[in-house]
Amino acid sequence: MGWVLPTSVSESNAVTVYFQLNEDGTVWCVAKEDAGLGTTTPTSGEILLNSNVDSWGTQTVEAALSYKASIKLDGLREGTTYDVYCFAEDTAGNFLDGTPAYAADPGKITATKLSVTTLSVFIASRLLVTAPSAAQ
Repeated sequence: MGWVLPTSVSESNAVTVYFQLNEDGTVWCVAKEDAGLGTTTPTSGEILLNSNVDSWGTQTVEAALSYKASIKLDGLREGTTYDVYCFAEDTAGNFLDGTPAYAADPGKITATKLSVTTLSVFIASRLLVTAPSAAQ
């Protein structure tokens, strides 16, 4: 699995990530908030089951779209940094980390890490209108 341009598009409470496989399959992506100390790479089970993450999404990848797809991860907080991780399965049932045919390689999930920051939206909370002074 690889990232394609644009790698990501940030909104105030969502991030869309773009990726490509080299064959048909399914991709799951998650976002985990990075509070400044980094994040712990999620396991394949956490990604597949939407567990211990801040946002989750899945998408089917097909040859008809040049094996490219995107996932929108929403429900995020404004102006916050997240680490995005993805996990993929091809149509033969082989996973990104080598399972079930090979010993699990969690480093493959770590290699998908993409750091993104949602946009900060500033909304005026106080509006003050004054009349012009007589001295003008």
